[in-house]
Amino acid sequence: MAHQAAVEEASRTNIASGEFDLAFADRSYYTSQPLFEAEQDKVFARTWQFAGHASEVAEPGSFKRAKIAGQPLLVVRGEDGGIRAFFNTCRHRGAIVETRETGQCGGSFQCLYHHWRYDTLGQLRAVPMPDGYGDWFRREDYPLVQVPRCETFFGLIFVSLDPAAAPLEEFLGAMKPHLAKQYSTSGSPWEMLATYSYRFKANWKLFVENSVEGYHAPFLHHLAMRQLAGGFSIEGRALDLGIHGMIDWADTKENIEHDVRVQTHLLVFPNFLSLYHGERDVLAIRQVLPEAVGATTVRFYSLVRHDTPKEARDQVLSHFNLFWGPGGRNGADDALTMELMQEGLAAKVDAKVLVARGLDKSPVSDYYDEQPLRAFWRGWRKLMFSETNS
Repeated sequence: MAHQAAVEEASRTNIASGEFDLAFADRSYYTSQPLFEAEQDKVFARTWQFAGHASEVAEPGSFKRAKIAGQPLLVVRGEDGGIRAFFNTCRHRGAIVETRETGQCGGSFQCLYHHWRYDTLGQLRAVPMPDGYGDWFRREDYPLVQVPRCETFFGLIFVSLDPAAAPLEEFLGAMKPHLAKQYSTSGSPWEMLATYSYRFKANWKLFVENSVEGYHAPFLHHLAMRQLAGGFSIEGRALDLGIHGMIDWADTKENIEHDVRVQTHLLVFPNFLSLYHGERDVLAIRQVLPEAVGATTVRFYSLVRHDTPKEARDQVLSHFNLFWGPGGRNGADDALTMELMQEGLAAKVDAKVLVARGLDKSPVSDYYDEQPLRAFWRGWRKLMFSETNS
């Protein structure tokens, strides 16, 4: 009780503004099946979701599949050069139109069931034996259904299933300059180098929190840090950016101030993470995909600058796997810990999860504080529990 009183006293400003509640998360947020099902409609179907990088669909006719809130999507570079997203379902009997994960369609997509064929703009171009439908049937009335919103930001493709969603840049808000800084370049642009996925038995929100929380690093990753530098000593920040959040750090405060060797982890609410290692100029994306209330797939993307030679690309992949791979210095630690947390959170106890580090500080705080986590919970609670989002 004394500890609780101390936290409350130190957090008077945040209590007054209603922020104090964000310091406590109910265990059911990670373990409840009804809440997990509600998230699909209230969170993932109403926010901007990462669907790929423009370099993955660089040429007209190139495509990649995606799945957002359980919906099968197809991202396509049209013959007109534009990038669009369609629901990957045939207008005839509902089959998946494109079964390959990525590739080049050669100008059209053909459903395997009855060979209905669509062009890269989604228009229905061919129907075998059309006379059987009569005069009322017109091909132009049966295009692929386009996803309501599809926009790009410095090569990042985002989609939203919500027709009323705010424009992407408005949604990014205070995150916009930080994301732009990672992906903008005065020279060669970024492009996709490699991707892989792995699955672990824990709720998706645990991995999101882990990726923008520096407090665990010197403890959970102590062996890796000792191997790299003989210890763990960094200067960094934790930022609350509304519903988004980030941490950045370097070896010294001077390096941060002069933008030297700065590393940044950005969280675009709710599940897009962008990780930049300034010293090695390595950029990676983590897309956190919920599969079940206690199962998550994380899809990793490694990016490289377009003019990077092959030898340097191999080095980038080596570093990417060394740090962020499932068997790397940090990835295995994190995955195991998420599963242990999920198991522990199932305990039927009256004890909420504490997210209170730095509660009495400003939105820009110390690396070891939890400003980014509370920003995430602010967005999550607004969507999940707002009366206007029922």
